[in-house]
Amino acid sequence: MTPGDVVYYRDKTGAHFGHLVERGYKWARVRHGDTTRRVPVADVKPWPPVREAVATKPVKRGRA
Repeated sequence: MTPGDVVYYRDKTGAHFGHLVERGYKWARVRHGDTTRRVPVADVKPWPPVREAVATKPVKRGRA
């Protein structure tokens, strides 16, 4: 994640979206509205979530 990316985090009051300002070793600064909050790095996730590529299997369909 780089500064300016949209991030998502949860705390005891609910889920929040914001823009990443700065990322440190233990804490990240997230701009949420007009304020900047200090959030643990472990709680900050990129938004939209990164999807993992999963190989799909063909589905066998029987005749009706």
